[in-house]
Amino acid sequence: MPVDKVAKAMPVLAVVAGAGTNAYVLGDVAQRARRYAQTLCLAQKYDLPLPANLRQDDVD
Repeated sequence: MPVDKVAKAMPVLAVVAGAGTNAYVLGDVAQRARRYAQTLCLAQKYDLPLPANLRQDDVD
């Protein structure tokens, strides 16, 4: 029966889809972290303020 074959393949497809999604998200987070570190390094090196969206101003 074709339904049995599809039912047996579902876990494999789920693992592949999950691994692909995890790889994409991890790669995106790593790229954003790298860009933030570059921006921070250049801002400190040239004594420039961080862009407003990257600043963590204390609001007390």
